[in-house]
Amino acid sequence: MPIIKKKAAIITGAAKRLGRAIALTFASYGYDIVVHYHNSHNEAVFLKYVIEKLYQKKCLIVKADFNNFYSLKDLVEKAFKIMPYSNVLINNASIFHRKTFLETENKDLTCNYNIHVRAPFFLTQYFAKKCQDKGSIVNVIDYGIIKQSSNYYAYMLTKKSFANLTQMSAFELAPRITVSAICPEFIPDDAFLSGSSRDSTLNKVLRKIIDLLDATGQLYFLFK
Repeated sequence: MPIIKKKAAIITGAAKRLGRAIALTFASYGYDIVVHYHNSHNEAVFLKYVIEKLYQKKCLIVKADFNNFYSLKDLVEKAFKIMPYSNVLINNASIFHRKTFLETENKDLTCNYNIHVRAPFFLTQYFAKKCQDKGSIVNVIDYGIIKQSSNYYAYMLTKKSFANLTQMSAFELAPRITVSAICPEFIPDDAFLSGSSRDSTLNKVLRKIIDLLDATGQLYFLFK
């Protein structure tokens, strides 16, 4: 009989919205799942139930506040302790608050930086050190990074930095670890409602994320 190689995906911000959709998609492709969440405990527990019962895949849920630097290494350590064969990291966690350039305060910039730059930087580093075989990292950024103005200033500024991180880490880690990015447009809330027909933008994003796993050391930025 052929040997079935185990595979697992670590997905940040996975309890709700796009992160949840990504987790269910990967489970449907045979991946065990590490669900990171911050405040959405009930949603994370229910997602674990769905993944284990519907897809018969192992699921670990891990609470972590990415404003706490030490939570980053702890998340990766817990993931690889339970699933040492983890070979995919999806940096999806994000915050999104409306504040213009003139309204943005230090705490806003600091929090956005912690979530959108520092967290994926060190999660990528820790994942690369732990990954036993070839691995893939997909960063979820934002279509808006092509624009030069935004009413969500700290968010968009740090997402632009996230894009730069993707490029630089891709060259650092190739060819063993591929690093790529998806830059989706806004996806409405009703696209994630149970029982609703999936939004075409959501379907496109999920399909492209799966396609990115076929990358072989090349850098992909997929918009929309």
